[in-house]
Amino acid sequence: MNTLANIMVSVNYDSRQFLYILLNTKLFQRELYDGAFSNSDKFVFVGPVKQRLTAEQMWDSVISIAVDRPDSFKLTFQDEYVKVMHYTIEDLTIDKLKAKNEEYQKVMRLKYETAPKYRNYPLVRASEVNDNSPVNTILEQLGRGDRELIDTSSREGSVKQVISFMNGQLAEVAVNKDTYLAKNIAGKPPGDTIEIIFKSVLSRKPTMDEKSKFVGVQDDDIIWALVNSSEFKFIK
Repeated sequence: MNTLANIMVSVNYDSRQFLYILLNTKLFQRELYDGAFSNSDKFVFVGPVKQRLTAEQMWDSVISIAVDRPDSFKLTFQDEYVKVMHYTIEDLTIDKLKAKNEEYQKVMRLKYETAPKYRNYPLVRASEVNDNSPVNTILEQLGRGDRELIDTSSREGSVKQVISFMNGQLAEVAVNKDTYLAKNIAGKPPGDTIEIIFKSVLSRKPTMDEKSKFVGVQDDDIIWALVNSSEFKFIK
């Protein structure tokens, strides 16, 4: 800790330079430790400990399969919302309040109008979801906090989470034929298809053994299998 403090002082408290140094250390670049220690073992840090993705990270990982550029959509309704919510004494009449309410309802209805969608799910990053849209329900199933208190989120697995991935909303979003991934692999040779799916879902190439196991398997079944794997749900 003293060394880290000295580094922070040496870069004049520039957080960007400090992170640049940390990210280039051998410690940071060590591979994930996927083993187990018994209670009697003395723990030695050999690499980052494996842990489950947060609810937001899981959802963002799924929509990165579904859409081309997940970052392209940004909510812009804030300015319109502020205008609608701006009242003066002259506005406090029944007719003007009714008009304000209609304007408010319109703003709320159209906030995701330009967002890519699958059925009624706006395919936008979790950071852009701030209301009672259907995506909120999915995020809650994945363990997102209720935002009533600080740090009420959970990384623990749950039955709801498993169901959502296996045959629920997340499975629908990830495996449907209109996803960016599905369109990208259409018409390609089986070998190329398997490699593209692995890179898109797990961020790595398949091993020869994995390639041989998935030969002849439908594309959507491969995607479903990888999305339901532990490797997809844990930080790598």
